[in-house]
Amino acid sequence: MRRIFANLVAIFIPSREIRRRVRHKILSWKLSNLNKKKKYRQLKSEWFARSGILLPARFKEYDLIIPMGATCHVSWLLKAFKLRSFSMPFEWTGGAEPVNWYVDPFVQRNTRFREKIDAICNDFKDFYNPDDFRQITDWNPGKKHHMVVNVKTKIRFMHAFPAKQSFESYMPDFIDKTKRRSERLIDAIKMSDKILFCWIHKTWDQIALMDAIVDDRDIKYAIKALKKKYPNKEFDFVFFEQDGTKKRFEFEKKPVSNCAFRIKSNHFLFDSEYETLWPFDDKFHSHIHVVSEMLDNIKLSKKIKNG
Repeated sequence: MRRIFANLVAIFIPSREIRRRVRHKILSWKLSNLNKKKKYRQLKSEWFARSGILLPARFKEYDLIIPMGATCHVSWLLKAFKLRSFSMPFEWTGGAEPVNWYVDPFVQRNTRFREKIDAICNDFKDFYNPDDFRQITDWNPGKKHHMVVNVKTKIRFMHAFPAKQSFESYMPDFIDKTKRRSERLIDAIKMSDKILFCWIHKTWDQIALMDAIVDDRDIKYAIKALKKKYPNKEFDFVFFEQDGTKKRFEFEKKPVSNCAFRIKSNHFLFDSEYETLWPFDDKFHSHIHVVSEMLDNIKLSKKIKNG
C-alpha cells in the first residue's frame, strides 16, 4: 500500500530526480516505522520478561482517573493512553514558582497536591474568587498563554488565559469554564466506584528544576479526607517520581499505604519507539518507559461517558 501511494504521488512530479527522492522518502519512512514497531515489540517482551504485568496501583480498571500534576504533562500522558475521560480543572496547573526558580538548580516547588484535594472535598467552594488571581508573567512573549496564579491556593494556571486577550477581560470566561469542569468532575466522582489519582514528575527539565515530591503526610491526609467525603468509594493514588540513579527497565514501587504508591524510575531513559505507538502532539512530552508500561496495563470502564 505504501508503494502504491508513493507511485501515485510521483506521477504528479515532473522532475525525475525529485520523483525518485520523494518515492525513496515515503518508502524509507515505512521501513523506519516498521522497524520502530518491531523494536517496540522487543522492548515490550524484555519488559514483560523482567517485570511481568505491573499495575500503577491496585486495580486493572478504574471508572475515573484524575490528573493531579506535577504540571500539565500528566494530562498528555493520560490522553495518549486513552485514560482521560474529559477536561478537568487541574489538568493544566502546577505549583507557584518559588524565588530563584530559574537560577538555583536545587530549588524545589510545592505542586499544591493538598490544596487540590481540599478543593475536591469542599466541592470547589471559593475556588473561583476573581480577587485571588494574579497575572505573573509576560516572562516569555512567545508563549500562547498568560501565567496566572491563585494567591490563596498557590496553584498556577499555565494554559488557561490566552495571551491575545487581557487577563482581566478573560476572567469571566475562565471562571465559567473552570466551574463547568469542576462540576463535571464532582458529578463523575459521585458516579464512580474506583478512582485513581495520578501524579507524575516533570519529564523534560527537572534535572535542573525540581518539583518536590508529595509528602507522605499530604498523601495520608488526602486518603482520610476523601474517605470522609466519599466513604463508599475506592480511591487509589500513584506518584511517578524521578530517580536519576535508575537504569533502563529499573524501577522501585513503594507503598505509602494500601492504596497509595510511589514509583521511582529515570524519566530521561525513555524509548523513542513509544512515539510510534502512542504519538504525542508536543515534543516536550515524551513517553517514559516505566510510566508507559504501567499506564498501558490499566483501562477505563464505560461508567463515565468520555467528552
